Amino acid sequence: MRKPLVGITTRHEPYDSARKHHNVYPYDYQFSPYAERVARAGGLPVWLPNVAEEVSPELYLERIDVLVLSGGEDVDPRQYGEDHETDTLHISDERDKFELPLVRAFWNEKRPILAVCRGLQTLNVALGGTLYQDLAQFPHASEHRREGRQYGRTHAIRVIPDSRLARVINGDEFTVNTSHHQMIKDIADGLRAVAWSTPDGIIEAVEPADERPVLAVQWHPEMMDDEASDRLFQQIVGAAGK
Repeated sequence: MRKPLVGITTRHEPYDSARKHHNVYPYDYQFSPYAERVARAGGLPVWLPNVAEEVSPELYLERIDVLVLSGGEDVDPRQYGEDHETDTLHISDERDKFELPLVRAFWNEKRPILAVCRGLQTLNVALGGTLYQDLAQFPHASEHRREGRQYGRTHAIRVIPDSRLARVINGDEFTVNTSHHQMIKDIADGLRAVAWSTPDGIIEAVEPADERPVLAVQWHPEMMDDEASDRLFQQIVGAAGK
């Protein structure tokens, strides 16, 4: 039986003309745990480089069964109609140009999507939503970017009991890691919030209002070695072809 082919998006580092970081060529990369968790869930992982001008999203629809939107850089506020309002932004035009059309293509075809951290934000923006550009813009925000220990469990979330997420993690409370400084502000049409950070009310997960096989979380399940995180990957990989 053929394993589902799972495309995982990648971070992008541009050519550094000043050689501050010694990358004389641009490169795409992502952390290995994404691929490891996909493989553990029964999928065949492949990295997707940021090649918007060379490859159309429709070509990926012909080959890729499942899309994993990984973490990384900030989505450019201009993609949701705002100017830059903070100097904390780390954006990648190449990544936005590649990922946003790809997300819309998979969404429109009702293909399985697992969106992680930036991935949740990308999904929301691709469908017409907006973001808080920095934690400082969110009233009474707690710290969500713990340098040096950002992938350790740091805060609890509250999950809507009748949501798909609650069924996947088998509960309505969960403790997660955190590594982000942006978050959803206005939810896109077609999505609903299903989990919030209990310290401050930041949206921690969204899912479709219909039955599309899509799960989007603000934390990093690929960095959490537990059954609930495994089930997130199993749920999406297992949705291929259904």
